Amino acid sequence: MTAIDLNWYLFGAVVAAFTWFGFSASTKERSTKDYFHSAELHKNVVSLTATNITLGTGLVYLVVGAQHNGLLMFLVPVAVWLGYVLQGLYLEQATHISARTGRNFLAGVNEQLSEATGRPSPFARIVSASLVSVFVLVLAFEIFASSKVVAPFLFREVNSTAEAWMSVIIFGITVLYTILGGVRAVFAVDVIQVPLVCIFLPVFIWTTVPDAKDPGRLLVDLSQTLRIDMTALSAIAIACMNAVATQFYSILNWGAVSNVAPRQQRHLLNRVGFLTAVVLTVFVLVGLLHRGEPGVQVWQDITKLYAALSSQSGPLAFALSGILLLGMTSILLSTTDAIVISAILFWYDNVVGGDSLDSKASSTELRRIRTIGAVSFGLCFAVLLTINYLQPDPFYLLLSMAGGVVVFAPMIAAAGYVCSLGREAAQVFSARIIYSYFAVFILAGVVDIVLLWKRSTLVSYVGLVAFLVALVLSLSVVAKGRMRSRGIGPSGASLPVQVE
Repeated sequence: MTAIDLNWYLFGAVVAAFTWFGFSASTKERSTKDYFHSAELHKNVVSLTATNITLGTGLVYLVVGAQHNGLLMFLVPVAVWLGYVLQGLYLEQATHISARTGRNFLAGVNEQLSEATGRPSPFARIVSASLVSVFVLVLAFEIFASSKVVAPFLFREVNSTAEAWMSVIIFGITVLYTILGGVRAVFAVDVIQVPLVCIFLPVFIWTTVPDAKDPGRLLVDLSQTLRIDMTALSAIAIACMNAVATQFYSILNWGAVSNVAPRQQRHLLNRVGFLTAVVLTVFVLVGLLHRGEPGVQVWQDITKLYAALSSQSGPLAFALSGILLLGMTSILLSTTDAIVISAILFWYDNVVGGDSLDSKASSTELRRIRTIGAVSFGLCFAVLLTINYLQPDPFYLLLSMAGGVVVFAPMIAAAGYVCSLGREAAQVFSARIIYSYFAVFILAGVVDIVLLWKRSTLVSYVGLVAFLVALVLSLSVVAKGRMRSRGIGPSGASLPVQVE
């Protein structure tokens, strides 16, 4: 008997437990508010932090980035923390209270824009549909990339077929318990996932860093990884920009913010930012200190290491392999279930016109919500099967999927800010401006697909260009909004006073 045999029993137990939580939570739901929202600050902090700790962006993106770019990669977790701090300040200082007390932040801003312009604004619909589409792709990526790491714990011969089966199993578990149980199931499963992740992290370091027992040697090794060439500096700068921007367009963050009272929103974001940065630092540390074969990406070498560990027998191999399997499975599912529930929330609220804060009991509306979830993630399953068939490089696949989405960070920030300046200022955020951002997003996506197909390393610069274009547009909109709020017209003349 090897560790792989025992791992199947552990994996089966996790699957059964998570499924039970989903069914159990579904019996307690009576309204859409029950399905989507839970106001407890502690649970939201734990869940959102667990969501941010991913195998795809953590184990693949961060460790490979650290391997390529060296010691300065530690700036990326710091930038993640900074992004959360800035978002908290933005919500508290630069937005109107009505945007933070509606169904969700995007819906609140949309209502202000519609009232200011006197016609329905496409803001929430365009942004939500775009973000949900991207996050459905990211969900497929997370499962695809993570299956490559988890499969060696369960299959003696790891190949694309084994990874595809792993993807299907994980996808089925996530969609089943999340669509059935909603946010209650997500929070209940976190009770199991978070302790397993906490046990996993020290074992992960111990098994991947050969000198983990010698702090002095680690410091010497770290000092030797410093790179200050232009390639590394530009890559770090882009990564830090994306880390900050992500917090402003992430539906995961906005979904959590809409759960808690306005006075708690900044506390939520500050705590999540700090805890996330601490854990992501572990992934960067492994990327810097793991000694692998020359020319092989770190995550691939770690996968080979864990495949060898799982093929062994004995108490130590059983214990280490089991902890790693349960920890990685928990990391993966804590990310994917949150994406599922957030995607359904924003599609339901902002695209099809539902009300996630409706506390009236309605089994019909709950069935409608679950149908939306099933259809949305049927598409995700098709994408998952496609990328399992094509087998692209996960590192560049993630860059191409998320490249254009950074457009929405300055867009959301600008929209919320001009709305806080008053009705006259909000009028500058017209439908034409909204569709301009959307055009940049679509163009960046097309360029990303072309560059990914050609396996070009320029794919990482698409997001930077798209972000800069959106930033310039946002600064222009904010400047016009500030002029309007002061009663100054486009040419510098005072605007006429309207008599009610």
